[in-house]
Amino acid sequence: MAKNTVLNLNHQNLKTMKKVFLLILIMTALTESCKKYEEGPCLSLRSAKNRIYGNYKLTTYTVNGADSLNLFNDSLCNNLKFFHDNNSNTDGCTINGVRNDGAYNALVWTWHLDKNNSILIVTYSSCLTGIGVISWPSGTGPFVDTAKPEWNILRLTNKEIKMKTNFNNKEYIIKLNAIKS
Repeated sequence: MAKNTVLNLNHQNLKTMKKVFLLILIMTALTESCKKYEEGPCLSLRSAKNRIYGNYKLTTYTVNGADSLNLFNDSLCNNLKFFHDNNSNTDGCTINGVRNDGAYNALVWTWHLDKNNSILIVTYSSCLTGIGVISWPSGTGPFVDTAKPEWNILRLTNKEIKMKTNFNNKEYIIKLNAIKS
């Protein structure tokens, strides 16, 4: 009788282990398949747009792998604001402020998300820099006047956005960190 009890316990343990293994296998498959952004996260309770809306500081700007943040700061300021305009029912982005050389610049984008919220497409872009009443088109790379890049979102959290694009045969990667309002 004791031998049958041991065999039954081993059989029950084996069944339980199979169930646990199957559950882990299913969870792993679901986790990997739901990974929308290359660098995460897998799951968020906030919509993609609600994670994008807000004020950010540009902390990384690379061109073909080379750190080019100083070049960006010479052309634009590094504060970006993503927002929704209820009057026009459009999503927008502004970069405005004083550049390193003291000139004031203003970049305005309109944008929308595509391909299951994994690509941010700029639909309109205007960038002007000026001193006093004189202004001229300006910017750098995909942030230049009239540019309409498509940004692949690599990471999208409540505190960080990382994107890349190819523009004029160069790869640009940016990282934005949220600024508390």
